[in-house]
Amino acid sequence: MHVGNRRILLPDERVVCRGPGGIILTTDGWISEIRTHRYEGITQLFRMIRLSQVQSIDFRNPAYRTYLRTLLLISLGIGTLCAVVLPFSWGLETLWVGFDPALCTLLEDGFWDCPEPTTPFYDALFYGALAPWLFGLIGIFVGFGKTLELRHERGTMKIKESSFSNRTLVYLFAWFWMLFALPESGSGLRGGMNLLVMILIIALIAYFLNSIKRELSLGEDQSKEIRDVTIDEFHRSLSSALGVSEDKESIRVVVPLGTVLGEEISEIKRKLEDHDVILSQIVVNYPDIFGVAIPWMGITSIGSSTEILLGHRLGQILPNPSKEIRTLANFRDQLKVKDPGMTSATLRSIDVIRTLRNSATHDMEASKEDYISALQRFVEIVEWHLSTPAKSILDT
Repeated sequence: MHVGNRRILLPDERVVCRGPGGIILTTDGWISEIRTHRYEGITQLFRMIRLSQVQSIDFRNPAYRTYLRTLLLISLGIGTLCAVVLPFSWGLETLWVGFDPALCTLLEDGFWDCPEPTTPFYDALFYGALAPWLFGLIGIFVGFGKTLELRHERGTMKIKESSFSNRTLVYLFAWFWMLFALPESGSGLRGGMNLLVMILIIALIAYFLNSIKRELSLGEDQSKEIRDVTIDEFHRSLSSALGVSEDKESIRVVVPLGTVLGEEISEIKRKLEDHDVILSQIVVNYPDIFGVAIPWMGITSIGSSTEILLGHRLGQILPNPSKEIRTLANFRDQLKVKDPGMTSATLRSIDVIRTLRNSATHDMEASKEDYISALQRFVEIVEWHLSTPAKSILDT
């Protein structure tokens, strides 16, 4: 555990954005979420499904959801204002000291009957403060938020826009204020100051404890290294990564690059299929390089597959390779020194993939030609690895 280390991502991890519910889109083609822990050097990204598994995307949402959500947000604003102002309906003096007991009558049910509010707007304020509860009740049966559906090989993943927001929290605090500040017979805001001060002290203690917890990396990281976006922005980023339009009126089918490019990469696919029995044992998900839908995602997948392959080879050469060796540049440098079978052509292939991957990850775009070039280099590295068996330094 590192005190004060508040990074979520490992040095070699990159994400595009984080949408509703904490769903994350990574640059290496995964839909993930954060699973926080305190262990050094282990990813906190819990990878759920690969983009290559997504078959279609559906962002069709009934128009009434947008209207209801707009009405809910307006009612929250009005309800918050009404709840804050309502206790002032009898004037500042009554708010502070409470009702004069001489003006109040104790009823048989134990409640006090006190003077009517001095403001003519009391009823409007009261019903305005209650309005969000009505929409909240409707929300139990009718979802206000938009839903993004991803159909994949084993089912459907639904990413939902949350109906709860910071406005809801502010409204609830306003209701707490209203209930606390409403005057009673002989008791006003002044009589509850001790309770109010105690609540503020507890809130401050909780805030400082949470701050200490975060500094010790014991709680969820609030770092801004991951960009949070709305469900509409997440939909745009995901549509781009899947190579489909941003149309919200239809279901869009994802077509993988392996299908789109067909004849152009048929020879490359054939060469890899010839080595599939061995290669699939080393790089389990290597078919993803053909399963993604756009070139830049394909290049990042090729880069990841190359890292796994070279990491496997380095593990055959060194009995205990350093855990700090994670990137293509690290593997290249180590194999150049430790692997007697390394060739200058293989080093150039690694460099080409590394350069193309860095550019694709940074710009989130790449050409078809770049993708095919990276594929060709990957095939060259695979063929070199299989034709030149790694030799452990223990055997020399």
